[in-house]
Amino acid sequence: MKLLTHSRPQQAQRWLKRWQLSTFPRELRGGEATIGVAYYLTPRHLDVQMERIRRHSDRSVLSRVLVVDNSVGEHYAKSFQDDLVMVEELPRNFGHGVALDWAAWHSETEFFIALDSDAWPIADDWLDVLLQPLRDGAAISGIRHERDFIHPSCLAVRTETLRKNRLSFVHRYPDFPMTHDDPDNGRLYWDVGERISWVLKQRGEQLNRIFADPSDEDTLVGSTYGGAIYHQWYGTRFATEPDRLEFDGIPRRVIQEEMNHWLDREP
Repeated sequence: MKLLTHSRPQQAQRWLKRWQLSTFPRELRGGEATIGVAYYLTPRHLDVQMERIRRHSDRSVLSRVLVVDNSVGEHYAKSFQDDLVMVEELPRNFGHGVALDWAAWHSETEFFIALDSDAWPIADDWLDVLLQPLRDGAAISGIRHERDFIHPSCLAVRTETLRKNRLSFVHRYPDFPMTHDDPDNGRLYWDVGERISWVLKQRGEQLNRIFADPSDEDTLVGSTYGGAIYHQWYGTRFATEPDRLEFDGIPRRVIQEEMNHWLDREP
């Protein structure tokens, strides 16, 4: 599908994509998983992520990695394309949610896993940590955000669940800062991927929440989850806002130090 760039056609196309997610007739391969990565100008993180995915993933389960590239003209992600990784370069930056919708729409497997480009596996059983709860009855599994939704930095769901329920990763932000205790979070406005958890909870479905691991190190900008996944949280924002001196009150140098620690460490 060719993506349109004007605002009104783009809104119509997002609706059409959500409809297609629920009706697309493609048969899904049971027991297998597809990873969708929304990429934007973080080549150093993508280097690590692709290496860790290859190192730690069971290829009898993981059949495809779809990298959706919003970095118009960069072409860096294309260097990873092979029999496992497929890269789709979008004609403009359509945003995180649209990129994940594109990947989910093109999934041909029972399971779909959304990963941020600054998140990657750190253990060989990471796919089981995410997918076994789905096999046991959960509707969605992954990193828990403090507003109690499964965050798309690492989110696993059945592809059919997205399609059957017409679920989209696209955000709807309000005209004011979102707070953690607002009862309208997920109902009237939501972050990327937040609406998916809200809808599933309203329908009585089970969420498998993976919490940050206890650590004997002080960390402000990243955590490991379930002993299986690392997420850095500030990777894209750090790369795309080079003149910003702090993020959420955290000095830029602190983020840089931790980022270097995780990017440079041996797997």
